[in-house]
Amino acid sequence: MIKHSVCIYLLFDSTTMRGYVGKSYDLEKRIRNHWENRFKLDYYVHRWLRKLSFLPQVIILEECTQRNWQSKERYWIRLFRSVGILKLTNLTDGGEGTTGYIHTEEHKENIRRALMGNSNSYGMRHSQKTRRRISESRKGIVFSKGHCCRISKARKGYTPWNKGISTGPRTQETRIKISNSHVGRRKSEETKIRMKESQRKRRILESQKAGVQLSA
Repeated sequence: MIKHSVCIYLLFDSTTMRGYVGKSYDLEKRIRNHWENRFKLDYYVHRWLRKLSFLPQVIILEECTQRNWQSKERYWIRLFRSVGILKLTNLTDGGEGTTGYIHTEEHKENIRRALMGNSNSYGMRHSQKTRRRISESRKGIVFSKGHCCRISKARKGYTPWNKGISTGPRTQETRIKISNSHVGRRKSEETKIRMKESQRKRRILESQKAGVQLSA
């Protein structure tokens, strides 16, 4: 027995040829919870256990450490799936998280309906406090050249949703709103330098298109 070990186990029913691969620090307690909660919880494994009139066979597959149990559990799930003799009730690939889980069409539709009109869905307006937090968390982030190249390749051929859409002339009310939104804003020296450099590059490009040489 490995000290502070994690047990990788298999629940197996030879009648239905189904099983479940799991991990536990206390195997006896874990199995008891599976069986006692089969009518309380609604995971796939519990729905399977509800159909049985007896506790399925428990097989200890391996004992491992706390550091490598995730890779071991994934290994056994992958092995049983590849062999194909036993149908597992595991919905994921094992380890932490939900990797490998595939939503059913019904589940997808339920998620879509739940998000309709949800405040966290598209169109949500963040408060000024939230905007400041997002802004602070993004400061100092610099994309590598490789990252920029991948973004550029991914966006090639992409057509903006508002391309060709004319907003028409701005009303006096809109102009006032835009003007008021900029009141009190102070740009940092770094921002001013970037804006100045951007304008200089734009003038150079415009002059080159017009066939006029503009000095840097």
